[in-house]
Amino acid sequence: MRELIARHYAPDMSPFDGAALFWYARNRLFFDLELPAEKRVMPLRYEDLVAEPAAAMTRVYAHAEVPFPGPALVADIHPRSVGLGRELELATEVEEACDRLLADLNAAYERQLAI
Repeated sequence: MRELIARHYAPDMSPFDGAALFWYARNRLFFDLELPAEKRVMPLRYEDLVAEPAAAMTRVYAHAEVPFPGPALVADIHPRSVGLGRELELATEVEEACDRLLADLNAAYERQLAI
């Protein structure tokens, strides 16, 4: 992770590459800290949260063994941001690294759903 960031960091780098590298570093920790094996951690895909907020949050509360307080909690969640930024140009290596990590995160999410 550090090597990838070091290769692409520059004070005048694209803010989109910077944001993508930040996303990569933060989300890479999920695997680096072996969180898929941690029972207290539950992955949640953003697209699923905004598409079906009550269902997603009901799962989160059930995982935490706390009663879901009701639909008012998610009343302001909407899917309008899904897909925004897909047309942004990133450095090829940054985009490929993010795509691979996203695939790994999605696979971990699907495994958790199957449990």
